[in-house]
Amino acid sequence: MTGPEHYKEAERLALLAGKHTEPLDALVLAVRALTEAQLANAAATALNDNHSHEGGMPMGDLHAWRQAASVEEKKGSS
Repeated sequence: MTGPEHYKEAERLALLAGKHTEPLDALVLAVRALTEAQLANAAATALNDNHSHEGGMPMGDLHAWRQAASVEEKKGSS
């Protein structure tokens, strides 16, 4: 699973937890959401910038993160 996929899964699980009527089930979903969010954070931190020539995040990963986080890109930016 990629960092952006962990991010999306964390959002999905957090929404499910908020809608659950059983407290224990909601807690389990919330913990799973936090785990996914931590994994996403670790991936984003490891790939900390968009300058791949300096050992940072490759542009393909940057675009995947922007898409996962629902950040709109301006045309011509890369």
